[in-house]
Amino acid sequence: DATGKDLIEYGSEERKPIPVPVPIFGDDEFLKSKILNFVNTSCANKPVLIFCDDENKARELSEILKNQNISTEVIFAKETSDKQVDEIYSRLAGFGTPDHSIHVVISTGRGRRGKDIKKKDGTHPNLHVMYYGMPQDMSQLVQAYGRNRLPDKTEEDFLWLVPTQDAIRMLSYLNKTEKRPYILFGKKKIAFDEGEKLINIASIDYDGLNQDDKQRLKTFLLEVLDSLETR
Repeated sequence: DATGKDLIEYGSEERKPIPVPVPIFGDDEFLKSKILNFVNTSCANKPVLIFCDDENKARELSEILKNQNISTEVIFAKETSDKQVDEIYSRLAGFGTPDHSIHVVISTGRGRRGKDIKKKDGTHPNLHVMYYGMPQDMSQLVQAYGRNRLPDKTEEDFLWLVPTQDAIRMLSYLNKTEKRPYILFGKKKIAFDEGEKLINIASIDYDGLNQDDKQRLKTFLLEVLDSLETR
């Protein structure tokens, strides 16, 4: 209230903004196959942290990874104690060393809130962070990706997977109860109706979108999240 809902950050002036990747759209089966492919290829030698607010989906994804002999742990919002969280993250940070065996951690929420993940020597691991779903606002997405503390991170260090039904549900909600405040989209780069059209296309054939359309879709979703944060 004191800042008029503006966000004030204190820290180094050299801090770079977190690079948000272009979202990948698809049904849950498609997205789970994408995650499995990334873990087995570009992330084969990196610890992976996945944020998934839906506990049932987190359990399903964990089973898929374990069935491929990928060491995986799930952090549940209520079931996992603080001590267990610290132990799990310690083992994740040390992935690749003999006494650490966790390759993938799936967090259903609590690991997002400022948890500083470090190796035993106090340094930060090169985490690959994935967000599975639609966050409630921009801060959730930024806090999740902020678990990678390295200064030279790029979009290649992150993945954003959006189930099409989640995006469509969000649009339905906005159309019914929130569309009037979104008149502000007329002053931004992507109008509401255009963003809605892109999401509908992506829900049918994501791979059929060209790179420009994927970037515009990303811009639209970020505008939505930013507006949810500042309304």
